[in-house]
Amino acid sequence: EEGNPRNLHALVLLELEKVRNLIQRAAGGENVQQEFKTAVAAGIQGSQRLLTLFPQEPLFWRTQGALYEMVIPFISGAERLAADSYRKAGELDPYNPVIWTDLGRAYLVFGERVQFLINQGNQQPELPQVRSAALAEAEKAFQKAVEVKPDFAQAHFLLAQTAVRLNKIQDAIRSVENARQSAPLDIGIAFQLGLLYYQTNDMNRAEAEFL
Repeated sequence: EEGNPRNLHALVLLELEKVRNLIQRAAGGENVQQEFKTAVAAGIQGSQRLLTLFPQEPLFWRTQGALYEMVIPFISGAERLAADSYRKAGELDPYNPVIWTDLGRAYLVFGERVQFLINQGNQQPELPQVRSAALAEAEKAFQKAVEVKPDFAQAHFLLAQTAVRLNKIQDAIRSVENARQSAPLDIGIAFQLGLLYYQTNDMNRAEAEFL
């Protein structure tokens, strides 16, 4: 019914799923450009309507952030809209580490997009600086998540990914060690730690992680 937040939110989540599905189909080689544009536009429209009616609900800002984050690789400027949405959610729910992790991940995705452009031979001189700035913002957001919840493994893990991209290998190792304390049975974290030890020629510790 009109104005029911749960129903409106469900519709936005449906569009989000549609966009995710179309991205997968595009990756498989299908031409879904028109469907993609339509689904993104419908998602944005639904999300804005929802937030006009319920601007104080952090979950709805997170959903809008997730939609924009998903299209960062394809739509220029989406990273700003994703970050703004997540920041707004963070203002409304500052002690939720998941929101700060979302924000950091959006910056990480944007950093990857810029790296992709550099790898493609894009000659814009400001690109390396734009990438570094995005990664610095990602680092800040993940650190905030860890401050709010020190045993939040996902934030430690993503903090490590960011540190690796910034060539701060020792910081990365520290973050993954923290992540492992939070999630001792996570094989992915152990593997990541093993790789980092290997990169720093710490063979004994690397071997211990891989065995």
